[in-house]
Amino acid sequence: MQSIVFIVFSVVLLVFAANTSIAASNQQMINEAKQAVKARMKDPESARFRSLRADLTPNKNVWIKGEYNAKNSFGGYVGFEKFVYFPKEKLLVLESETRRKADEEPLKPSGKPGVWKLVYFLYFVNDW
Repeated sequence: MQSIVFIVFSVVLLVFAANTSIAASNQQMINEAKQAVKARMKDPESARFRSLRADLTPNKNVWIKGEYNAKNSFGGYVGFEKFVYFPKEKLLVLESETRRKADEEPLKPSGKPGVWKLVYFLYFVNDW
């Protein structure tokens, strides 16, 4: 009986340790994403974040998704915007930049959307 209790306790302890390790890793990636967003801001100290989460991409890589708000050149907050950060590639994709590029991109002669329209749909429309 004691050996069964010991085994169950050991399994529970291992699961807890694994989850704690994953959570710490996710938090580290979220902090990295925040720093990447702040590096693009005119007033990095004014940056506010919400809805931050680590998800898996369709090809099983991790990406950090969330929203940020920061002051513009006039000192006013502009409203929350979405972002996606890919820790493995150290790549930050901001909704406003991607939307602007998608809006400016003409449709292909075949009538299909171009790369930026597809990126905007995949990162900011489809999965939110």
